[in-house]
Amino acid sequence: MNIVFLSDEPIQSGRTAFRARGHHSSLVLLVVLSILRRTSQLLEQTLQFLGAFLSGPASLLLRLASLLLGAG
Repeated sequence: MNIVFLSDEPIQSGRTAFRARGHHSSLVLLVVLSILRRTSQLLEQTLQFLGAFLSGPASLLLRLASLLLGAG
C-alpha cells in the first residue's frame, strides 16, 4: 500500500509539535510586546503634548493672570 502526503511538511509529533507550540507562543509574545510598545509611544506623545502646552499657552495664561492681579 502506498501512502501519499498532500503536503511537503513532515507530520508533527513529539519534539516537532512542541517546537511548533513554542513558536506560536513566541508570536503571541511578539504581538503583545508590539502592542505595549505602541501604547508606550502614544503615552510619550501625549506627555510631550502636555509638556508643550504647559510651557506654551498655559504659561502665557499664568503670566497674563499674574499681570492682571498685579503680581507681575
